[in-house]
Amino acid sequence: MRRIGPEEFGAVVTFILAATPVLAAAEPRQPEWYEVATGVMAIPAAAIGVAYSYLLIKKTRLEARKTELEIIEKERQLVQITSGPPSEVARIIAPTGEGRIALLLLLRFVALWLVLNTWGLLEDAFNLLFTGAVVGAQQLWGFSVSGWAVLPLYAIQKLPKVGYWVVFFALAWPLFREVNAALGIDMRKFFRVFS
Repeated sequence: MRRIGPEEFGAVVTFILAATPVLAAAEPRQPEWYEVATGVMAIPAAAIGVAYSYLLIKKTRLEARKTELEIIEKERQLVQITSGPPSEVARIIAPTGEGRIALLLLLRFVALWLVLNTWGLLEDAFNLLFTGAVVGAQQLWGFSVSGWAVLPLYAIQKLPKVGYWVVFFALAWPLFREVNAALGIDMRKFFRVFS
């Protein structure tokens, strides 16, 4: 590919600057029929679009206000219902809520189990890649790992295990507390009995 020299570049710039007044002085042309038709249709379409947008925004505001009022009304009804004696409906619905809590706790346990098993697969992949990188570096650069140099490599290799336990306690401790709350077990009292 050939480079443009300063003389050629100056010639191109001069041509562009010289041609600009010629292009600007060209005769104005009459618009084509389709350009006129597009302009005629665009003005009413834009006016209709603006009007529709205004009405849509107004309707959205009214619907939002209606939803807010319905929420306030439902909250008032809920306060009136809960302030009185427990109704027959509340006694019927209570076991359904307890069953739902048990299913949610079971679902969280299954999610915990899946996360921890997936973490084990990721840990195995990390160990394989890390060991391959260390062995590859030893073969490529011809050094041997011995003595104190093994400790940082061992620590890096154990990082996924530390992450495993962090994830385990981050997910399992809230689950443990909620299971105890669902069963009605107060762990503070439980440990006082045994101490």
